[in-house]
Amino acid sequence: MRVLLTSRQSAEAHDLEIAKMTAKFRGFVTSGNPEHSSVFALLEGSMQRLHTTRVLPNSFNPAQREVIVCTAC
Repeated sequence: MRVLLTSRQSAEAHDLEIAKMTAKFRGFVTSGNPEHSSVFALLEGSMQRLHTTRVLPNSFNPAQREVIVCTAC
């Protein structure tokens, strides 16, 4: 359990997922759509196009992950 949640490999996988989601979202925003009436509509449309149900924390928090390991074990 500890290796799955706290290893260097886990941190790298987390960073990679954040980078992929960020790149995809950035692509949606920069490709734009002339029908968006404001920057807020553009951001909203981009979020809808992202189609993700994954919830990822924006930082890899080893201390918080250790708490989860202790609780799970």
